Amino acid sequence: MNFVYILVSLKDNEFYVGLTSNLEVRLKSHMLGDVPSTKNRRPLKLLGYETYLTKHEAGMREKYLKTNDGRKELRIRFRLDGILHASLLLPLKVHPAVVARIKILSNLKIDE
Repeated sequence: MNFVYILVSLKDNEFYVGLTSNLEVRLKSHMLGDVPSTKNRRPLKLLGYETYLTKHEAGMREKYLKTNDGRKELRIRFRLDGILHASLLLPLKVHPAVVARIKILSNLKIDE
């Protein structure tokens, strides 16, 4: 499996998009400051990730997310019976409010 992941810096509120075949190890590297691109932007928070069967597919998605068009939107999607459904497209600036609302509705702590 290959993963495309998005981190946000809690220091400067900027996003980082990455690609890896081992998400757990890669996230640990980011959090420990072992990744030059993000070591001075810690603390970081994982916003989300997508899973792909091939590295090529993941690479194409990562490349798109790093373009201006890819960074302008927040897609609200959900998985139902193994099928991914797109439900809403919002400007990226509303992301924190949407995440907070989803956490409230899910009875999760909004400060994490």
